[in-house]
Amino acid sequence: MQIIFGIHTVIAYLKQNVTTINKVYINQSRQDKRITLIKEYCSSNRIEMVLVTVDKLNFLAKNSNHQGVVAEVLGTSLGVESLDELLNSIKFKSQSIILILDGITDPYNLGAIIRTAECFGVDGVILPKDNSANIHNSLVAKASCGAVNFISVISVTNINRSMDKLKQFGYWLVGSSVSIGATSLFDFKFSAKMVIVMGSEEKGIRRLVRENCDYLITIPMLGKTSSLNVSVATGIVLASATSVR
Repeated sequence: MQIIFGIHTVIAYLKQNVTTINKVYINQSRQDKRITLIKEYCSSNRIEMVLVTVDKLNFLAKNSNHQGVVAEVLGTSLGVESLDELLNSIKFKSQSIILILDGITDPYNLGAIIRTAECFGVDGVILPKDNSANIHNSLVAKASCGAVNFISVISVTNINRSMDKLKQFGYWLVGSSVSIGATSLFDFKFSAKMVIVMGSEEKGIRRLVRENCDYLITIPMLGKTSSLNVSVATGIVLASATSVR
């Protein structure tokens, strides 16, 4: 069982993936329109509602900003737990994007990236089991606004072995990097089946992962700020990649 919280997150689950919700806890003192909407969704879908104190909500959400509502959910509905299962589920697609996230340890960034990936039709997100935020972290679910339930997110032991397998299935690997010699994103021509690799803001893609990429791209910047937030950078790359399809 996973805990999610926040008005937008819970409403997103109620609208799009209601079957995963087990129970909703609501601040007994709140009476505003959004809380009323949540209550109506719960009633119409026969979801158990429990009116509780703020202290109870703080305990459930571990003192995070729950905005007066916390829900128990059963987890992802996609049933894809491995790279092999993901590849089997999309093997007949002529166009496909898979996202590898190497070292994204901040749960808010991970959640925001998953939300962006789902919006752009990414087929799956691959994370290393170590050196990554936990996909089951409630902060990830909140930042993704429920998108974690609509896209396959897979944790793997070895990123480079996963990259090798993706190459065998006809994917080209494109790493986002500030390395000398990287091609401008706006000059790069994306293929029909591609894997986009994004690294952490502090260290970027690890050396061995970077060397395993077929191509390196960089986002041209004209201002004085030296780098972008990784979730913003991922959105820019995905927008560029999908605009030519």
